[in-house]
Amino acid sequence: MLPGADANGDARARTLAVQVSRDVADDRLPAARLTVDVSEIASFARVSWPANCAPESEVEAVCAVPEMPAGTDSVPAATFELRALPGADVGA
Repeated sequence: MLPGADANGDARARTLAVQVSRDVADDRLPAARLTVDVSEIASFARVSWPANCAPESEVEAVCAVPEMPAGTDSVPAATFELRALPGADVGA
């Protein structure tokens, strides 16, 4: 749940860290791209795209994901900041 905006319309940010994982960690996986679509939350939240994500529109970005070396079962994909929009329903 996102903290609501104050009287000035400012809201504290929450972070959302996304990891890419796999079940079998035997071989190396090359670097990849992850498409992120936030259209379902755009009516009540603002997303700040991290440096490794290139916005394609206001609600979609393509993020560069690093390679996954052999023996590794996950890598960080991106860390987003989310803020409630002014007037957003607290339960949204």
